[in-house]
Amino acid sequence: MLGLGESENEILQTIIDLYDSGCKILTIGQYLQPGKEYMEVAEYIRPENLRNTELWLSDLDFLL
Repeated sequence: MLGLGESENEILQTIIDLYDSGCKILTIGQYLQPGKEYMEVAEYIRPENLRNTELWLSDLDFLL
């Protein structure tokens, strides 16, 4: 879940940690605030901004 203020380095490290633990399939989604009483979206991650993430996943041999 993206959009809560995570950095690109945090995303990459999480992907590496998941891969190292045996994960081969990963779904990444945008957090959307379900109501006013929930945490606000820190940033809307546009799909075109995930191109680097797709390259990382491919380099690590994740199933795309």
